Amino acid sequence: MMSIKVAIVQFPGSTCEREAMSAIQRSGMEPVSFLWNNDIGLLDACDAYVIVGGFSYNDRSRAGVIASIDPVMQEIARQSALGKLVLGIGNGAQILVESGLVPGTEERSTCIALTSNKRVYFDKVLGTGFYNAWTSIKMHEKAAPNAFTIGLLPEDILNIPLAHAEGRFQIPEDLLEKMTEAGTVVFQYCSQEGKLDPQFPVNPNGSVCNIAAVSNYAGNVLAIMPHPERTENGDAIFNSMRDFIEEKETLRAGKFDYQLQPVEMMGFKSSKKQLLVDQVFVDNEAVSIQLALKQLGIQAQVKRYVHWELGVTEEVLEKVLASKALFNPKKEFMVERPVVSDSQKSDALVLLVRAHEDFVGQQKFQLLANHFEIDGIKCLTKGVVWQITSTNMTQQKHAILASGLLFNPVAQHVYDLSDAFDFQCLPGKKATKNMQVEK
Repeated sequence: MMSIKVAIVQFPGSTCEREAMSAIQRSGMEPVSFLWNNDIGLLDACDAYVIVGGFSYNDRSRAGVIASIDPVMQEIARQSALGKLVLGIGNGAQILVESGLVPGTEERSTCIALTSNKRVYFDKVLGTGFYNAWTSIKMHEKAAPNAFTIGLLPEDILNIPLAHAEGRFQIPEDLLEKMTEAGTVVFQYCSQEGKLDPQFPVNPNGSVCNIAAVSNYAGNVLAIMPHPERTENGDAIFNSMRDFIEEKETLRAGKFDYQLQPVEMMGFKSSKKQLLVDQVFVDNEAVSIQLALKQLGIQAQVKRYVHWELGVTEEVLEKVLASKALFNPKKEFMVERPVVSDSQKSDALVLLVRAHEDFVGQQKFQLLANHFEIDGIKCLTKGVVWQITSTNMTQQKHAILASGLLFNPVAQHVYDLSDAFDFQCLPGKKATKNMQVEK
């Protein structure tokens, strides 16, 4: 048997490398540990690549996005174009999605999203965020032949673990139709008997159409959210990789044709109560995005705030704040909107980013209404405000937006607040008043 080398690709915060190496060894292949700062030239000697799970760069901004712009991913993209296999598991799947390697349009655009979990049972939000359990998956009935399922039969069901906070596939309806017909929707969550059910717990994260894994058109790149490497139950996927390479199977020819609509930057105006929450300590998430922009050649300062919009009266707002459900006063504090000069505004890009489906806000709404018994909350929405300042903003604005670091257009709305107000927080200022947004 030929020696098949598989690079186990790890970024800062990655985990599961031991499990991935064990799975590769069980399938008779040779794992090669590869860190993000190793010599990229070493990847050329490998036959396949497994991007492991975990929390690359601590999932800052959103899972996988910072790792997706790393030079390592450019090399893996080049190798995949040569026909080599790429398997992204958990966080690795998120990196593949953000890098555009799946579904793999010609421009490698980010046109699908892996976003925050929602555990929903008949419209009731049971939970959001991290979820760790066993799940069952099976091949989609229209899945095309690919390098990861040649050892599986259509009726096979894999019972494997999952562990993620942002594993919910969101795909534009027209793209989902194209992917389904092209056979690039590979695995779906199902019951132990193989039945599809959109409700939790069969669908553990609320993914559209119960999707658990997708591939590129050629069939040599797979992004899978549950973890087949953590159990022998998932060995069929790794054995398929081995057999595909040994037997020198042919990849499907052709390209995936899809063009995502340009991002529409919207204005924002609201008569509802607005709360901005800042960090007491250094915000490592903002620092990480600032460093990632620097890696792209963009010199800028980054500030991040949590944003809450509430449909409440002043009296109800006081009760909400007293509950401490929206922020931790030991680590966070509210800030006011200060006055800013026109010259300062010209150097700032201020964006409000919100999820299309704000299940975090819905869960907080339920918590305040049911646990704290606060009546009178008409609506509650969570978002993130990014403030980017640069002395060369006119030239850099397009590059900042195009970087994809601040929002995913498939899963999030983005509002341009740059002409409305600036969010520069005064040092040591801890506000007690709510912020009113005015256009």
